[in-house]
Amino acid sequence: MSRKQWVTDSVDVTDESARLDALRARDHLDTTPEVGFDDIVRLAKRLCHTPVAVISLIESERQWFKASVGFDFSETLIGQSICKHVIGQHGLLIIPDLTLDPRTCSNLLVLEEPHLRFYAGTPLITSEGLTLGTICVIDHVARPAGLTDDQADDLKALARQVMSLLEMRRIIADRDILLDQAERHRRHSEHERMELATMFDQAPSFMATLKGPDHVFDLVNPAYCRLVGSRQLIGKCFAEALPDAARQGYGRMLDEASRSGAPFVQRGAHYAV
Repeated sequence: MSRKQWVTDSVDVTDESARLDALRARDHLDTTPEVGFDDIVRLAKRLCHTPVAVISLIESERQWFKASVGFDFSETLIGQSICKHVIGQHGLLIIPDLTLDPRTCSNLLVLEEPHLRFYAGTPLITSEGLTLGTICVIDHVARPAGLTDDQADDLKALARQVMSLLEMRRIIADRDILLDQAERHRRHSEHERMELATMFDQAPSFMATLKGPDHVFDLVNPAYCRLVGSRQLIGKCFAEALPDAARQGYGRMLDEASRSGAPFVQRGAHYAV
């Protein structure tokens, strides 16, 4: 194995609370299996010639496996996590013999079933530089030679694909939330409109609502229709529907009210039909 596989670039460990916030905000934990992630671990297993491949998301008290092949666990306690040692590194972590490394020699998964011996994992890093977890390959026998250069590059490439899927999943979830909010807003607006229409219909005085700079009639009540001679108003602009009123200056009053936002009130107003 070349030296570049053994040496990883050390970085300052990102603030753990920020890392955990980023992980939980993406809402990936405890989700159902997905074909895209399952395909990636199968490919990692085949490329690296190992019996085990795992996509692990690392919380404060546990690591949870989004996808795995050759491994019977869905999660482990953080004390049994080998992947946790990848946090704070940019590069690939390779441990040729887990029984000889002081970080892992006392791990129960090494000492007992399933007797893990070899580990190679690369971090899943967000665009903000926060590590959510790893994609790793594991063997039950030590591998002094580790991975070939091509296998190491392949594992890093798969890590990028995992992050692309995770971010796409987040975008879709955010889109669904926005769509749900828009639908609830639409239903609320429709309910308010129905209440307003009911109030309009029951009002003894004539009432109308107009929309936009052209003052297009949106709602009119029966009293208003009787006032203007039962003309067709809905969907027509004020000047077109009531040219006689427009000629008498009421259009200018509407323009001013719309422009200023201030109410216009007049008592004893004259309106000739």
